[in-house]
Amino acid sequence: MLAIVLNLLIQDATRSTVAAQAEVIHANCAPRDFVIQWLQDNKGQEPVASRLADGILLEILANRATGTWTIIGTTPHGMSCLIRQGDGWIPTDPSERSSE
Repeated sequence: MLAIVLNLLIQDATRSTVAAQAEVIHANCAPRDFVIQWLQDNKGQEPVASRLADGILLEILANRATGTWTIIGTTPHGMSCLIRQGDGWIPTDPSERSSE
């Protein structure tokens, strides 16, 4: 199930990235190390999934406790751009879910 959801998110993100690439190039982009560290420090998000699509590394980072998530795309040159953010992340593996 996670693979299906990830594929749908990646397809949507890839279309969005291509369509908005000219607008996004400098708006929400920074070196990947900076973006990952910022998301960890400020949102408590950790990488949960990744896939290579059309030469772009697409990654989903999520905070399992709060449910927030972010999709980033990273170029071969190491520049990462924010693609989408949201909340309501629910891991499909029950062992990954926080106890409530």
